[in-house]
Amino acid sequence: MSPASEEYANLPTCLAGIDGELGANEVDDEIVVVDDGSQDNTPQVLSELTDRHPTLTPIRNEEENGFGRAVRLGFDHATGDAMVVMMADLSDSPKDLVRYWEKLGEGYDCVFGSRFIPGGRVIDYPTGKLIATCSHDHTMAGWDARTGLRQRVLRGPTNRAHYRAVLPLADAPDGKQLRH
Repeated sequence: MSPASEEYANLPTCLAGIDGELGANEVDDEIVVVDDGSQDNTPQVLSELTDRHPTLTPIRNEEENGFGRAVRLGFDHATGDAMVVMMADLSDSPKDLVRYWEKLGEGYDCVFGSRFIPGGRVIDYPTGKLIATCSHDHTMAGWDARTGLRQRVLRGPTNRAHYRAVLPLADAPDGKQLRH
């Protein structure tokens, strides 16, 4: 699941990376991309990419926009057992997507990842944002919105995960994020 706002330039690379890693690791997939009110060519690019990526389900958020709303809408449209949030701005490595899948396959309900815990890595992160993120993440036990989870966690009666794993993450391997 990938929220996308004004990401038309990144989507071809993002989806090719996700498809490539999942295919190489023989992971059945469904790619849900939520266009979160983009005013650029994001809707057209998503429409064109459905031919190259048959498991792509583009969704347009016609309601109030925002990251959390886009994620919720994407989760509502996802049909698979496990879901992972991947940023469309190329700041996440598709290799981490497979790592989440493997941990979920070990029986975990939720897998959290952070670039800001021991073993994680940050490349070319804006200094001001790094300070703000680390200060915020220190109070939030080190998470920075990279999450994989099972449908039962979202749809269950308590919305709680009983088994959790934490993975250190790195920025996209080429370090060429277009924006943060």
